[in-house]
Amino acid sequence: MVEIPIDPEVKEFLESFYKLDIAIDPTKYSIEEIRKKMNALFAEALPKEPIYKTEDIKIRSDGNDLPIRIYYPDDKKGHGIILHFHGGAWIFGNLDTEDSISRILANHCGCTVVSVDYRLAPEHKFPAAVNDCFNSLLWSINNAERIGGDPRRIATFGISAGGNLAAATSILSKEKGVKLKAQALVVPFVYLDVASRSMNEYRKGYFLDIDTSALSWLFMYIRNESDLVNPLFQPLLANDLSGMPETIILTAEYDPLRDQGEAYAGRLRESGVPTVSMRLNGMIHAFLGSPRVQRQSAIIVSSLLKDIFTKD
Repeated sequence: MVEIPIDPEVKEFLESFYKLDIAIDPTKYSIEEIRKKMNALFAEALPKEPIYKTEDIKIRSDGNDLPIRIYYPDDKKGHGIILHFHGGAWIFGNLDTEDSISRILANHCGCTVVSVDYRLAPEHKFPAAVNDCFNSLLWSINNAERIGGDPRRIATFGISAGGNLAAATSILSKEKGVKLKAQALVVPFVYLDVASRSMNEYRKGYFLDIDTSALSWLFMYIRNESDLVNPLFQPLLANDLSGMPETIILTAEYDPLRDQGEAYAGRLRESGVPTVSMRLNGMIHAFLGSPRVQRQSAIIVSSLLKDIFTKD
């Protein structure tokens, strides 16, 4: 297999990132410090493009107030709806960290985007985040007309841990008989992989370092070892993926999560699910370091979802 050289812009980012020493390492920093550092890094990754309107409200989920932000591309009705679950290893991230991505999705898909500020670990362990994401789906179905959307055309979307939650929400939706039109998973965590080529070759030095600190934040999210076999945590373990919504998966060449994302695409195809899987070469996890590619990847997903939403 030919390896494409890492993008020079990304290489420069990595050098700066490791000099700043702001890795997601609970053994070195408190949760509050990690959230402050990483939220700032992600919120500043892309410039914010103008959008017709946003609206911040709170809905109810498991007896709690759940903040969501709604992005409107225009004042028309009947749009497809994208539920956006942010990344952040389940322990950081908020409505601002991927605000730029939500704007791109809304503008270039011509869709209403509902961004969800789900509960974070370790204060709220699995499956709290999954429940919040699924409850936001139910709210969006019941309030589709109010937000200018079509309840028959809803997709889940997420990056990294958000991709995990988008996949988990789709699995739970299938179990509950709730129909989704699509799911879009960008560099998703779908399996606790320790043996793949990408996990071994890119586990250190490519932003997402898979070491003892990574295991620390993973175990901050789950309650106990029994959660390790739950497909709502590891979607690749699902026994039956038939009937899942049409799927888009984007992976990055120099990402330790690359092979598991592509394996999930393979499982979905084997199960008869229409699936597009694309690898962005020369890139690291979440395409960090290249605002150009981060933007382009969001536009790719937007365009594909727009096409899926136009189908009967």
